[in-house]
Amino acid sequence: MAFAMTTQGPSSITARMPADTPFPGNTAQIADQTFTTTAVTTSPVALAVPGNWFRVVVYLKALTLGANTGATSGPVFYVKVADNSGLTTNLTIIGPIQQAANIASNTAVQCFVWTARVPVAGKAYVAITCDPSPMGTGSSGTFDAYIEATN
Repeated sequence: MAFAMTTQGPSSITARMPADTPFPGNTAQIADQTFTTTAVTTSPVALAVPGNWFRVVVYLKALTLGANTGATSGPVFYVKVADNSGLTTNLTIIGPIQQAANIASNTAVQCFVWTARVPVAGKAYVAITCDPSPMGTGSSGTFDAYIEATN
């Protein structure tokens, strides 16, 4: 599979934040990230310039329900930013935290767009975490993410 948001979805995902333009190199596409029943974090993306504002688009392409098929909770997505590639120096979780609907489908995709601000010094590394634990054993899925940062 390819990065589905640009090959299948609308080009509007790259529309700029109000009055802001990301620095060259301050965008990232993260394709085909898979998860099962435990939280998974994407490999950190290095930005050309540390950012204070982050715009994130998550495109949940496929979702298989686990043991809690009656639960109303889908996987939870959130953004981690830090000063180093190990995400250990000044790690900050920026929100809001997004929760997907508990709908199993490979055709009815879900898309989330949010903007978050780092309240302290700009961060040079960013990653997305997906936690499907509310869905129970046997859960799995695939998502893409698009990230851009500016000051």
